[in-house]
Amino acid sequence: PPKGPEYPSELVVKNVVREPAVKFYGIPKLGSYVALPVRYDSCLHADGIEVVPPAEPAEDAPPAEGEDAPPPAPTTKPKMVSKEILVGMHTMGQSGREFSADQLAFAKTWTGKLSEALGRAELALWEEEVGKTEAKVASDEETKALFADLKQQEESKLQEAIDALGEAATDDEKAYKTLEFKFQSATSALQQIKEKVVEIKTYRMVPKPEPVRILQAMLYSLEVTQDAFIEPATNKVNWEKMRKIFDTDLMDNKLAYYDPADESITYAKYARVEALKELLGEITAETAAESMPPLYVAILEWVFKAIELREAAVAKREKEAEAAAADDE
Repeated sequence: PPKGPEYPSELVVKNVVREPAVKFYGIPKLGSYVALPVRYDSCLHADGIEVVPPAEPAEDAPPAEGEDAPPPAPTTKPKMVSKEILVGMHTMGQSGREFSADQLAFAKTWTGKLSEALGRAELALWEEEVGKTEAKVASDEETKALFADLKQQEESKLQEAIDALGEAATDDEKAYKTLEFKFQSATSALQQIKEKVVEIKTYRMVPKPEPVRILQAMLYSLEVTQDAFIEPATNKVNWEKMRKIFDTDLMDNKLAYYDPADESITYAKYARVEALKELLGEITAETAAESMPPLYVAILEWVFKAIELREAAVAKREKEAEAAAADDE
């Protein structure tokens, strides 16, 4: 079979001033540049947990003891993907000296050690994350029960809020009040599981793409700027940056005081309603409830309620402006 691509073990530029591909940020200086790859096996990615089904018992194997013996459970193992980073070194400003062969060999030795250390560190973090699985399952069940109870309370309280408008309230006023109330309820639900939202910052395993898009939509709604967690070169989410945003400040300040109806908020292009809908795509409350932990389901509901209220607030202001213009005539 044909060989795959052969990656270089080093990139050496002996004189950066004479290399047209080199980009200088500042005054050019004589010197050399070396880039060394660090390649290692990574398991901290969205598909990093591989489920291994139990082996089929041999035909001549003795029957399991006890009629009610549970079947063997599947196990898990890390699913590795190759990952690469670069270590760059230069001698610019050092009288144009080049790297010696001994210096390059020394650097390669240490990039090799770094590769091994990164692989070991990720595996240790993987084992720690997998070890939390049982506790997370129990926690998810508690969260589901809490949300079911909140839903029941929401129905009765919503009717009280509608009744408080009085008999003279129009259908439009009742509909808008309903959206306001449901957004406030979704916010309250997230605040009641604040510690679970803040716990996201401890997740070392990258979630699946759909939950990441839900978190992305939440952050954009709360005016977190794109450059806080999106890599400009790839336009993709940097999970290490994103997860650290989910702290108490996000919950106690941005979430607690966010008002989708606030006319003074100027949303970036990627945070506009149309962009958020495109970002979420085919994700619905039903599909999320079937395939995601309840934490992401609650965040998705908050995002949907925020979008609905934003749209209703714009329509309400436009209608009020039209009525005011008609009165002036």
